[in-house]
Formats: sequence, structure tokens, C-alpha cells
Amino acid sequence: MTDRVVTNSAVDRSLENIKGGKLNSFRCAMHPLDSIHKQCDKFVKAHEHTLGIERKGQFPYQKGGESLAQATLRSVDKLMHDSGSGLPQDLPAYLKLNGMKGTSNSSLYPRWVGNRFNVYFVNAGLLYMYDSLINEFQTKVIKPRNNLHHAIFNVMSTGKLQPVLRALGLVNKFLTGPWMDWQGTRQGILETSKVFTSVLDTIDGLSASDLVLGFDETAFGKTPKKDAKYEALTTSTPQDGETAAVLSGLLAEVSVVMRRQLEDHLPGGKYHTPDDDLQRVAKSCTMNNISGERVFAKVDSRINKARSASLQKCIHKAQFSVNRVAEYLDGKSKDERADIMRKATAQAKTNRQHEKEWKEDLHKALKKRLDESRQELERKEENNRNAKEKIIMSVLKHGLWETEVDIDNGVKPLKKTPAVAALKEQIRFRTVILGSKHPESRSIAFSKSKQEELEKYLKELVHVPTPDDKSEILDIVKDPSAIVGYDFNQKWSSDGVDRMCRGSILSLVNQADKQEAEYKCNFDDEETSIFQTNHKQLQLVTYFEMTYFCTLN
Repeated sequence: MTDRVVTNSAVDRSLENIKGGKLNSFRCAMHPLDSIHKQCDKFVKAHEHTLGIERKGQFPYQKGGESLAQATLRSVDKLMHDSGSGLPQDLPAYLKLNGMKGTSNSSLYPRWVGNRFNVYFVNAGLLYMYDSLINEFQTKVIKPRNNLHHAIFNVMSTGKLQPVLRALGLVNKFLTGPWMDWQGTRQGILETSKVFTSVLDTIDGLSASDLVLGFDETAFGKTPKKDAKYEALTTSTPQDGETAAVLSGLLAEVSVVMRRQLEDHLPGGKYHTPDDDLQRVAKSCTMNNISGERVFAKVDSRINKARSASLQKCIHKAQFSVNRVAEYLDGKSKDERADIMRKATAQAKTNRQHEKEWKEDLHKALKKRLDESRQELERKEENNRNAKEKIIMSVLKHGLWETEVDIDNGVKPLKKTPAVAALKEQIRFRTVILGSKHPESRSIAFSKSKQEELEKYLKELVHVPTPDDKSEILDIVKDPSAIVGYDFNQKWSSDGVDRMCRGSILSLVNQADKQEAEYKCNFDDEETSIFQTNHKQLQLVTYFEMTYFCTLN
């Protein structure tokens, strides 16, 4: 587990409630690599802003938040593997002819999958090593044919990313690669404390310049694999100084992530010096959750193969396979197998009852959550309606200011505070109710704006045409009789029971005061007509898109 999402701690609390006691929650020893990748890419993106890269022509498309280096690594992945826009046969063949070793395209350049823990650093080192060959291939063998080819050629031709790619490749050789190899040692989770402490001490105690031209030990105290990529990464170039600066920044980010996520295993953490009881309890706990994720993958596979099967059946089949129950039974005598099967059959009834109760509890919990969500939505809609009604009532009170002259005449008799309030409501009416946009797409901060600024903004806003779908509202504000003849649906509550009634607006009874104008309304299931004020009918028009309240025909 990691510290990246609150779900992990929420699961801990749920399990503690079920078990009725405190649980030990360990961090997976491999997941920090995922956070290290993301943290390092943030650093790389910030560093790229200082490089002054001049963008000439097409460049690799950058997804939100990622660096240009990562976008380039993804683009080269398509060049190596995508038969549509890439060259998955020609380029790998050219690399092999020029001494690059690999039995397949994936071994020459691993497929880019964002959550593969080490692919970011591995591929950065490979691209640095292939840089000159890819450039030679694109200039002398097959020139760029499409946007992807041009983007890779353009960005690599700047020469600005090479120190970044080299530094990332060195991080792979020194840290992340050995980290991945260490995952196969099958150490217990508590044994990782000493290892992490040693790795951090090594990172904090070295100078990045010591790694640029080669090193004899990795952060994990092992001899690095001195292959062609290692030789390319540690060969001196005029960019050694810049590479060392980038590498120093990357290692600093690594240190930050490790100290945050592995705090419990470092000096002073609760697992750094475990007592005998904790060592006994955690003896069977592995250093990562790969085995657990493998089980989830098996369950997911079962679900995809048997869509109509219950979740519990899929889980039981996965458990049967993972726990090697068939092999266990083969090792028993005939009588022992019969006894085990008899007990399992008897237990099945209890398990089915537990599953039934679990489903009922889940259904109740889901129903409760949906009810709460519905109530919250109704509350927000009610607040929204009230806010809009307040705006409408204010405009009806002061009248709609349609021209700059109307604004001057409307503000003139008012004192400063009422004038400011009226100006705000007129602006809100046009922006919130009518949906008008300022001609310069400029917003205004009510809390900081003075009366003169509000007047200027509103005078600019009144020249904006009213959207066609909101013209009805404007017509009714200007002429209360415009709503006569409308049919509508309205929600009524009686004795705690809600019902929707269909009605028609028959006539305007009183037009003396726009704010309190009354209409004669007839409802299909009512024998007598009733009266409603103008602002209520304005609500019907304003909120006609909310069928919960009402709809106009």
C-alpha cells in the first residue's frame, strides 16, 4: 500500500472495525517507485522551463501535467511498437544492425505503460543511448513521414533533452533498476527497514557528479550491470555538468518521497526496530503486495469469463487455485479427502447465509447513500432556486435596466449601499439568469469592486444580446402578461406526500405591481382556479430545465 490515496487508510479502519482490534498496516516496498516516477517527472517539467527550448514545428503531445521528456518517451514507444503511425519493423531492425541487442521490440524498448514502476527511467536511458542512431535513421534511411515522426525528430534535434534523459537513465542504473531486482529476494516486510535506511543514507551522502562518469556500487550495495547502456550513460560529454545538476535534483526528489512514504521503516518509525511480538506477527508478511494483486487479477479474470456468476463464486474459485487446494487434497488419503469434503459441504450452508446477509447489508448501505445523495441534491437545487428567486425579485423591485441611461436613472436616487446591491443583482440577473457573457469574457469580483466599476461593467454587459433560449425570461420581466397561455407542471406537497400537478396560466389578474402581479391558474385535478404571484411564475420559466420542480411545454 502507498500513501497516495485516502482509500488505503479507510480500508485499514474498516478492517479494524470488522476484526475489533488494531491492525499493522505496512507500505508496499515497490509502490514508492510509482510515486518516485511522478515526483521526478514534476521536477523534470519544472527544469524544462529553464532550458529555453525553441519549438520549431510539431512537438510530442503533452498530456496534462507531464513533462516534454515523458511525452517524448511515449512518442518513441509508438514509433517502436505502433504499426499504424510508427515503424515497428524498420527502426528495430536498424538498431539491431548497429549493434543494439534485443530479441524483440519490447526488449529493445519496453512498451510504455504509465503504471509500470520503472519504465520511465529504463526508457529514458535507452532513448539517450539510441539518440544518434534514431537521428541517423530519420535523416539517411526513412525520413519523417507523419506528425509522430516529425515530433520526435524536432524535439530530439534541439539537443536540450539529452542531459535530462541521461540523468533519468542513471537513476535507473543506480537506484530504480536495483530496487526492482531487490523485489525478487523475498525478504520479509520488517527486513526492509535496514535496506531503506541504508539506501537513504547512500543517496544523502553522495554527490551526483560522482555518478555521472560511473560508479562501482548501486544504492543497494550491488555491482551495477555494466552493459552498453551503462557505458553510454557514463561516457563523458560536454553536458556532464548539466547532467549532474539534473541528477542531483532527481535524487533530492527521491529522498523526499522515500522519507514520506517509508516513514514507519526509517529511524524513529514504529517498524524500524520491531519487538519480538511484532516480528512474530509479521513473519509471513512479504515486502510487497504483488501476491495480493495477483489474486485480484485472478478474481477479475474469473468475473470476465463468467459474467452471470456471483462475486463470491468467482472469489472461491480463485482461492481454490491460489491456495492449491487440488494439490493439497491429492496429498491426503481417500478417507481424509472424504472427511474434508464433508466438512466443506456443511460449511457451505453457513457461507451462503453469510453471503445473503452481506448482500442485504450492502443493499441497505447503497440505498442509504443514494437517499443521502438525493437529499443533498434537492437541498442544493432548493438553495439554487432561492438564490435565483432573490435575483429576480430584486430586478422586479428596481425594474430591469436595459440601457446605460436606465442604469444612470436607476442608481441616481439610491444611496451608496443600496446602489451597489442593486448593481450586483442586475449583473447577476444578466449573467446567472440570462446567461449573458461579457464582451471581453471578463469577470468581476463583487467583493473588491467599487460602485463605479460595477456601473461600468453593467453598461458593457447590457449591450450583449440575450441568448435565444433565455429570451422568454426577459420578455416576462418586461411584460408580465407574456406568460399567459403557458402550461406547466408544478410540485405540490400535502400531508408529507409530494405530487406533480399540470396547470395552465389563464389570465393576468393584476398588473399594477410587477413584483406582486397575480395570475389566474387552473390545474387539471382542481375544480377551482387559484392565484399565484408573478415571481412564482418566473420561477417556473427560470427553472423549466429542472423536471424535479416543474417543466414548461
